[in-house]
Amino acid sequence: MNENDKLLLEKNGWSIECESPFEIRNNETGDFATGVAADVILNSLKPKPKKKTCWCGKPIDYSNSDCVYFSLCKDHADDA
Repeated sequence: MNENDKLLLEKNGWSIECESPFEIRNNETGDFATGVAADVILNSLKPKPKKKTCWCGKPIDYSNSDCVYFSLCKDHADDA
């Protein structure tokens, strides 16, 4: 686990109880997660990369807000 992961958990209200095995606790609710469950929580807090292409592989049409929201190209704008 790197420092960015530790800061991200802290920022979102989680305390690391143990690094091996990986165990975290929510500061507000007291919820506890270990192993894979703790990894799922950590990964859910990480920013997701923005999709740059439509499902067909063509560039997203950034002139159409629906296309931006649904990650569609001009050819698939009507799919929104």
